[in-house]
Amino acid sequence: MDIGTISSRYAKALFSLAKDKGQESRVYDDMKMLADSFSMEPELRGALSNPIVSVPEKGKLLTAAGIEVCELYTRFINLVLAHKRETLLPFIAYIYIHLYRKEKKITRVRFDTAVTVDDAVKSHLQDKLRKE
Repeated sequence: MDIGTISSRYAKALFSLAKDKGQESRVYDDMKMLADSFSMEPELRGALSNPIVSVPEKGKLLTAAGIEVCELYTRFINLVLAHKRETLLPFIAYIYIHLYRKEKKITRVRFDTAVTVDDAVKSHLQDKLRKE
């Protein structure tokens, strides 16, 4: 199996369970925090793939990022660690985020210009995006 297939299956299973329990938004926040942690701390990937770091220490690294994480997220992290799939966590997090945004119809837009845009143009663009 390839990385994408495995990651997708884990993310879909987590999303389905979170949705059934009505906690998909809470898990989404935790997965965003996890994805941000991987972006801001490149050493985190190295620590997760390091066989010297014990499973409980890896669990602490993934759940003690400064915010209170939900119990479902903690259980999921423990499951991933038990099956030795911790190197897939960045992919799982991004896929979960994508699934959540697709389900909730959240579209992200980035608008870059060479000149300053006035409020009329901003409101016009926001209205167009809302209609879409």
